[in-house]
Amino acid sequence: MKKRTYKVLLGLVLILLASCEKKTAEPEITCPELYFYDNGQKVKLDLYLDKIFVTFKNANGYAEKNEAIAQFNVLQKVEVADEIQCGACSVPRLSHSTDCKQVYKAITTLHQSPEVIYTSPCVMSRDGSIKIVTDYFLVKLKATTSQEEVNSLLQEYGIIGKHGFYDNSLEGGFQVDKTSKANALEMANLFYETGKFEYCIPHFIEWHK
Repeated sequence: MKKRTYKVLLGLVLILLASCEKKTAEPEITCPELYFYDNGQKVKLDLYLDKIFVTFKNANGYAEKNEAIAQFNVLQKVEVADEIQCGACSVPRLSHSTDCKQVYKAITTLHQSPEVIYTSPCVMSRDGSIKIVTDYFLVKLKATTSQEEVNSLLQEYGIIGKHGFYDNSLEGGFQVDKTSKANALEMANLFYETGKFEYCIPHFIEWHK
């Protein structure tokens, strides 16, 4: 009887361990479709596997950026020449990036760090040019879109960074961070697809190898 009870208890323990293992398993990494809208036309993009865009907390200088990058084994190095003039922004190489899942796994890892404000992928146009997806996108409201509708979208998609419109203008921009629903490229598409904007364009920085 004791032997049978022991087997039952052992079975229950194994079931509980398997259940815990499932709960702690890493979330499945998916590779989203990459595109943006240019004059209403959908322009497809390819993922650039070598680099990503990162904004660190309190890392405005070159040495500070390198120190921040060194904390993450998914990152390799910052460029020798700091070509991206945007404060704490950096465009480091990835240590391992043979496919899109590794790129997005690195982005997910960085998002979990309190030292990281924002990350996004780099993309390639079909002509081979490399575009860095920064942390904001530009918009122009339709004349029929109210400020209340805009505020509702900002709240829905978790945009709490800098945003606003030029004086007496329907044009403006929105800044995103890692607490937003998506990166600036995806957010621009989500906003444009609501039908409330004349355009929503992610801010790209052209990169030359």
